[in-house]
Amino acid sequence: MSKNNQSRSGARFNLFDVILILALIACIGGIVAHVYFISDLNEQQSDRATIAFSVSGVSERTAETFCVTDCAIYSSENDHLLGSLVTATYTNQALSIETPDGSLVTVTHPDKMDITGDMSLTGTWSEDGFLIDGITLATVGKTISVYTNGAVCTVTITGVYPQLQKK
Repeated sequence: MSKNNQSRSGARFNLFDVILILALIACIGGIVAHVYFISDLNEQQSDRATIAFSVSGVSERTAETFCVTDCAIYSSENDHLLGSLVTATYTNQALSIETPDGSLVTVTHPDKMDITGDMSLTGTWSEDGFLIDGITLATVGKTISVYTNGAVCTVTITGVYPQLQKK
């Protein structure tokens, strides 16, 4: 019998098998690394900060809906739960108008409201400051888009304060 006509009774091991085994090992390694780093990330985001904020020029209905204390605050960008609303109040929006003689007069807008308050948000503290949800650096003057049960607002951060951890 010639070599070409002989049938092999054993399995053949070729390059495709090697590639398949390496891909399987890489997938398992990726899963282990993903679980390891995600658990570290979740542990790091246990810090809390009080974020003072303001919202300008919203309707009265939006202001009433947004100002429900202890409601959950979510990120409009990625729908993550960021924290909760601690305090919030709203007043008519104050506008400065120039009179014909050149002086400024403050008047209130009859339909627009300004909201001020505090949110308790989760994230991490770094040497640069507080990272909301571990991603967004909270700095005074920065705007972030958030929503509650019935209102979407773009809030302007007016202060960032650490919260004491309860033991």
